[in-house]
Amino acid sequence: MWWGPTFRDAQTSGDNYAVGKKLRKTYKGNVAPLPYDATWLVELAQSLLPEETQIIESLRKTTTIVGFCSCGCGKPYFIDPRSRDWNFGENITLLGDGKTVILTVLKDKRVASIEVY
Repeated sequence: MWWGPTFRDAQTSGDNYAVGKKLRKTYKGNVAPLPYDATWLVELAQSLLPEETQIIESLRKTTTIVGFCSCGCGKPYFIDPRSRDWNFGENITLLGDGKTVILTVLKDKRVASIEVY
């Protein structure tokens, strides 16, 4: 396993731990649907993954949070994992700006959720 500016965890099963769990609509006083500004993530992805134009374009379009992780961590979802649209492709980890960002990317290269540590 290599940890550099990016790390890819390819999973092809299509399974997701959140399937079947209801998304939370509220988190710390925020109620989904909720606007989201991914400008800083677009810039980070452009610097670390310049060849991944589909993922970068998808990040530009992640403007509305549809719900939050059911475990209570507050991870925003942009696509409901219980929907027909959910077809898990891979997790991509970006390291930059003192943060670790995990993107859940579907097989069609849309960003479905974002975790920031």
